Amino acid sequence: MKLEGTRAQGREGMWKRPRVHAIAGTDSGSTRGPALSHWCALVPPRPRVLVFLALALAACGKEEAKPTARGMPITVSVPMLREVADIERSVGVLTSPELPLVKSETTGRVIQLLVDAGSEVRVGQVLARLDDEVQGLGLKSAQATLKRAQVQQENADKQYARLSDLRSSGAVAQGALDDARAAAEAAAAQVREARVALEQARWAQRMTAIVAPIAGVVQQRRVAVGDLVRVGDPVIELAAASALRAVLPFPETFLGRIQVGQKVRLMLPEQPQQVVAGEVNELRPIVGRDNRAIEAIVAFANPGGWKPGASVVGEVVIAARSDALTVPVESLVIRPAGQVVYVLAGDIVRAAPVQVGARNASYVEILAGLDAAQQVAVKGAGFLTDGAKVEVRKEQ
Repeated sequence: MKLEGTRAQGREGMWKRPRVHAIAGTDSGSTRGPALSHWCALVPPRPRVLVFLALALAACGKEEAKPTARGMPITVSVPMLREVADIERSVGVLTSPELPLVKSETTGRVIQLLVDAGSEVRVGQVLARLDDEVQGLGLKSAQATLKRAQVQQENADKQYARLSDLRSSGAVAQGALDDARAAAEAAAAQVREARVALEQARWAQRMTAIVAPIAGVVQQRRVAVGDLVRVGDPVIELAAASALRAVLPFPETFLGRIQVGQKVRLMLPEQPQQVVAGEVNELRPIVGRDNRAIEAIVAFANPGGWKPGASVVGEVVIAARSDALTVPVESLVIRPAGQVVYVLAGDIVRAAPVQVGARNASYVEILAGLDAAQQVAVKGAGFLTDGAKVEVRKEQ
């Protein structure tokens, strides 16, 4: 029992003596470092961590200087006055006021088709060829007939000349001379008839080559190689390309807005940079089973390369304003409160709700909510909020 008491006292004394030693060391003038190191070496692990945390907090007593906040980089622009227009767009089709249907003028079998739908043709260009064997035989027959008639005419003329000489001497009666003169005249008529038949045969052979009567574009082929066509059968459908019409469909609700005489801008979908100006020449109502619509007809001269049957985009100018206030389309931002622009106010911006009008790919018309002297954010406007700090930069 004495041994256990001695051990207990030893453990208790082991924890107490360093405290006295550390204090005594301080009082005796010794440095704090060794005394503190000696004390830390003897403290249990958890108190040692607390000491180190206290020293770390003391070392962080000084506050670091915070960096200055920079504004959102933006570019700005002043609203511009320009002419704008209320436009209604429609995708229609190009047609031609002239749509000749080329028909066969002779009978024959199609042996060659030289054009297809969409081909551009000139006046007199061969579109198709027919078998001309029958026409060739007719031409030879007409040539032979003419030759026979010419021989008969020559004989008749000689007979009439002989009888005329004999009549002067009284050897031939007047009746015989009259018959010879009639025969010569009949032979001459037969020659003229044979010549006409020959021209018809030549014409029939030429008609085996079907040619374009006008310059235009092939709309449709009505026959195929091997088909037998007769006089009057359609072969090729053409459309004149020099003058065109744009047919633009609109819903029935546009009947009061679209009017004859309004300006129209036309362009091809694949060539939007080429714009043709025209005007509405005619309005046609279209009544269907499920809906009603109208067609605006715009007549114009072909600028070159436009073909009947192609799609066309039409922009009908409903109304125009010459002094409309506009801003770049990038300035307009949609927020929960509506459409806004951010107006520069010193080094911050303020959200300004606006009412917009006409727009295109570059700018938008502002009807209300913005003054002409105010500057609005352009690039970077989509990242701004009301009161945000900004840094204005020059647009590169």
